Amino acid sequence: MSSASSTVTATPTTDSIETIFFKTTSPIHKNADPNLMNLFCSKVNSDPEGHHQAIRLIAHKIQSPQEHEALRTLELLDVCVQSCGRRFHQEIGKFRFLNEMIKLVSPKYLASHTSEKVKKKVIELLYSWTQSLPSEIKINEAYQMLKRQSIITEDPIYINKPSIIPLSQKTKSIFDADEEKSKTLQRLLKSRKPEDLEQANVLIKSLVKKDEEKIEKLSNRASELEKVQNNIRVLSEMLIHYNHSTVTEAEKETMSYLHDELEKFRPVLFRLATESEDGDEGLGEILSVSDSLSRILSQYERLVTQDNYNKDDNVLPLFDNILPVSTSSTQHTLIDLAEISNNSSNKTNETKSAASELDELFGSIKINSDNTNNSASSSSSSSSSNTRENVNQLDDCLPIFPIANTNTNTNTNKTNNQILSIKNTNEGVTTKKGGIFDDLQDLLVDQSTGQKISIKRKIINYCFYSFQSTSSNSNKIPLNEMKNSSSSKSLESELSFPIISLESIRPSSINPSINIKLTHQTGLHCVLHIARDSPRPDIIVSVLTVTNTNTSNTINNFHFQVAVPKNMRIKLQNPSASDLPQYNPILPPQAITQILIVSNPNKEAVRLSYKLSYYLSGEQINEFGEIDNGFPIKLLENEINSKSIEQSKQIKCNIIDLGIIDDEISENILISFDNLRIPSEFNKIIPFISTLKQVQSYEDIYLRRYIRSSIIPLEDFYQRISNRINQTDIDKRDLLLLELLKWFKEEFFSWFDRPNCDRCQKLMNFFQYVQPTREEREQGDAHKVELYKCSTCSSQYRFPRFNAPLKLLETRCGRCGEAANLFTCLCRSLSFESRYIYDTTDHVWTEVYSENQRRWLHCDSCENLCDSPLIYEKGWKKDLSYCIAFAKDHIEDVTWRYVTHFKQTILRRNINENIFAKTLSQINQQLQLQLNQQEKNKIISIRIQDIVSMLHEEKLTKESELHGRQSGSLAWKLARGETDQQDDITNGFVYSINNEECEKGFISIEYNSILDKYFRNGIEENKKDGWIDKVYSSSNIQRKIEKDWKMVYLSRKKLNNNGIISWFIQFKSEQEQFYQFHRINIQCPSTTFDQYAQVICQLQIGDQQFIDLPQNSNSSFEYIIDEKINSLSNTRITFKIILTSSNDNNDDNAWQKVQLFRQSIEQISDDDQSHFLKINATIIKKHSN
Repeated sequence: MSSASSTVTATPTTDSIETIFFKTTSPIHKNADPNLMNLFCSKVNSDPEGHHQAIRLIAHKIQSPQEHEALRTLELLDVCVQSCGRRFHQEIGKFRFLNEMIKLVSPKYLASHTSEKVKKKVIELLYSWTQSLPSEIKINEAYQMLKRQSIITEDPIYINKPSIIPLSQKTKSIFDADEEKSKTLQRLLKSRKPEDLEQANVLIKSLVKKDEEKIEKLSNRASELEKVQNNIRVLSEMLIHYNHSTVTEAEKETMSYLHDELEKFRPVLFRLATESEDGDEGLGEILSVSDSLSRILSQYERLVTQDNYNKDDNVLPLFDNILPVSTSSTQHTLIDLAEISNNSSNKTNETKSAASELDELFGSIKINSDNTNNSASSSSSSSSSNTRENVNQLDDCLPIFPIANTNTNTNTNKTNNQILSIKNTNEGVTTKKGGIFDDLQDLLVDQSTGQKISIKRKIINYCFYSFQSTSSNSNKIPLNEMKNSSSSKSLESELSFPIISLESIRPSSINPSINIKLTHQTGLHCVLHIARDSPRPDIIVSVLTVTNTNTSNTINNFHFQVAVPKNMRIKLQNPSASDLPQYNPILPPQAITQILIVSNPNKEAVRLSYKLSYYLSGEQINEFGEIDNGFPIKLLENEINSKSIEQSKQIKCNIIDLGIIDDEISENILISFDNLRIPSEFNKIIPFISTLKQVQSYEDIYLRRYIRSSIIPLEDFYQRISNRINQTDIDKRDLLLLELLKWFKEEFFSWFDRPNCDRCQKLMNFFQYVQPTREEREQGDAHKVELYKCSTCSSQYRFPRFNAPLKLLETRCGRCGEAANLFTCLCRSLSFESRYIYDTTDHVWTEVYSENQRRWLHCDSCENLCDSPLIYEKGWKKDLSYCIAFAKDHIEDVTWRYVTHFKQTILRRNINENIFAKTLSQINQQLQLQLNQQEKNKIISIRIQDIVSMLHEEKLTKESELHGRQSGSLAWKLARGETDQQDDITNGFVYSINNEECEKGFISIEYNSILDKYFRNGIEENKKDGWIDKVYSSSNIQRKIEKDWKMVYLSRKKLNNNGIISWFIQFKSEQEQFYQFHRINIQCPSTTFDQYAQVICQLQIGDQQFIDLPQNSNSSFEYIIDEKINSLSNTRITFKIILTSSNDNNDDNAWQKVQLFRQSIEQISDDDQSHFLKINATIIKKHSN
């Protein structure tokens, strides 16, 4: 029997890029080590991801607070630029990295904390790159921006350094693409077994086949792109020379053919982009071609399609933004956008941003409707001979009936059964771009009058009712008042509009009047006044007031028409008159008034499309337009106590100074989701439609005005921010967010746990869920109601889970759902870009975009937490799967911001990722239909930066992220598994004695629990994470603020018998042989509320054992070290505090029995420092032996 033995040879480990980098930039080296620098460059060149990794490490280290370390990193950066070749040049030429360089010299960021040597080196490097790397145009942009901002006053001296040729890299074969298969192949080839060699042959064939398929795929992609580029080039040249008066039919057909072909290529480009792998250099070319395709189609629509209806050579738009399409791959198309001065926005279109490219590719794929165009003909004596006969059939529109003449009985039935013929016309009409009628110019011909009524093609989704303005003795009446027509009777019965008198209408105190913009300056003024009362919840009453300020001409035959969306109804009562005399300044002005009644049962966005006509000096004048911003969805007076509004305090602070945008000049576009189709398996885990509608409700400008004027104490916020702005580096808008978060948690919103019985005064127990009443549904949008029952007297209590923000402003209580809902609404009222985050593990919160930090900030209003995204995974121990962000104009999967274990998270996600991503993309297309290109680009740009930060930035756990849930009862949190952790926290911060303190012979360390700040020798230190920032170690310690008692202190966490916290002070190694500590004075104020509660203070000198310090009545200690003992132990001090209680007896409030640094929030005085932690130590020189 033979035995086979095998030996395993250990492979020597090589240093990673990080290891070599930290060795190279270590402050231990007094001078740069060229060998380490060359080794680092070689490692970067040999690693496929080395350039990205090196840039990330360098960007972080150049901002080191140690001057020596930062300079060493900049020197290494200079060497890398010379040695690491083109790929490294591309990385430093991106705004993402340039921003980190700019921060070091910008006064707005880190300039005040950066030494002059580092600033000088940064400027020298930037200038040298502008000279040696002219192809990286962003470097020159950044440098010129600094000059424009007077940060750079003169150019430094440039020394031309020869470039070092990078080490040649080994060309990778097809067998190197998959490392695992490569190793398997090597093992099989070394084997002598026939079956292994046969398996190796099969593996080689599969690899070769895969490579051939990849080459064929790239070839097909190049062919497709070349076709698109050729069509774009031809259509571009034709559009440049396009003139509607000289263009031939053959040229039109050619352009139409090219347009149709390019439309077909949109899904092709989308497929090519989605099939591209990460890091595929061809993706840039695809995005470039897609960008050119979108721009050329846009120009075609503007010049050719719209020109068929508005032919005016004088307003032919310039053919801008159409660049020649290169047939070669563009290397620098896919760029990164980050913080850059607005001055850089004036640069040319030589380089297209990634945001724009992605938006053009994925955001502009149109969904073609199935509307068919039929031909119709109509004869009219007044029709123009050159009017086209091709008509678009209004499939989804109610019939438009002619105006009946009550004196003509013989033709009544015939007339009522006719439909107005619709024809295209070349009549030039100026309308608002982007409105509901922005595609075609059609013509309505009134059979009874022969007058032309111009509208546009998108009327297919709208109901258009025509009403003839007449005087009191006119024979013509509006459609909805006709009695002879059966169709009009059924319509009147369906609408059932009440008759409203003008005298009963009172103007609204909240909704401002709407000025109707008129293009013809004839002295006519039209104003729409919103009424404050309404006969029904679904009805909004308004009054149109028309006046004439023309002193020489009379207005005759004034006629007003209006259209509303399909799912609404409108009624116009008879106008008061049809003529207006010329204006006489001596007499009271006369006016035409007409009452408009709009029925909006679904509370959706109201958009009015109007046409008005009148005669001036015998000439007919027509006006068209839309009212899409300002008309209320519902009357807030029906739900808000108007008296409280009138008595609410006036905001005296300047809201513009706080960055709050006035809603009168902001967009307010609400979106319908009726046509949105979402797979059922997604709706089961995420309530897409209801959440989207909830987020859209925040855009009600009247609700936001009410919140600012009557809910949020902006005056108090403004005062507190003004006091803090000069004492902190935090931006004013970020301070406003923090103030709002604190006020919401501590003063405004109340957590609902279980109600007390009114009879027994005992806590009631949850009984069951019941359906909401009609009132609860209509007023508060409640979907369910929690029913609580008293176990003693059987009394019941209803807790509706309201969703309507207006109702929540009244109740101001709930749990995380109500809190996040209302807090997100409050953020929108203060002009914050905000998102409602839905977590499938039963929690919700808010994200707010910080313009100053250029990133989304996590905000949990239940916990009063900002920018602590890992708290759910680290502190609450939640296994997150899907965290979906809902905003007014986009939806995004942000799960990766809140997790650190990506692989485990992916395993928990049980739906098809590709279909899920496509669904989100379709929703985003719907949300962004009415956005302009600039707004879309901004969304894409922010999204790119957000994805990069979520997936690539190193995530460090903060102390604030290690807490368990604070809101809710202990039993409720235990049931959910979201209580405090009991893990130790080791921050490892060390107070190192500096030379100045050695010379003065003294160091003083203080902590103020109110400010949550540390002071060193009386000077405030930078605050990062509060009390934990300067702690050496801690376990089960928290900072607690009591809202009711207005106190703040440090205490144990709940469910913990002991809490420990310590601080560490030591000399530097070069100081230990000359100096030592002598006298140590400590002030540690503490408070106990139980005979079993205890505070133990201990001191450790060097490596000796901890000694208990005897505590006196003033909570102060003094310890003297024998100065004659010359030992290294005298150079290190550790001060530790132990909070303990020997008899908690499962008391939920036992953690409050022992407290540190307890102090009143309302009594802040610099003179009273009796509640501060103080550690004072005298320093003496050692005795020489």
